[in-house]
Amino acid sequence: MPDGAPVLTATARVETGAESVDAAHRLLADEYGLEFRLVMGVERVLRRGPVDRVIVRITPNTPDGHREP
Repeated sequence: MPDGAPVLTATARVETGAESVDAAHRLLADEYGLEFRLVMGVERVLRRGPVDRVIVRITPNTPDGHREP
């Protein structure tokens, strides 16, 4: 890491519930539209077996995301 680079601290939480995964899919579909749908469609065609998804929610520890001095 270069000298003087900003240091951020955050808390990560792994969410496995169907509600969290569905909400994340809706957000991604809204943000990326056709690109997201195409990637998910290709994955559906190529995958083998079930897919277990998790969401990793990362939240900054301070309002501006920077470490307290």
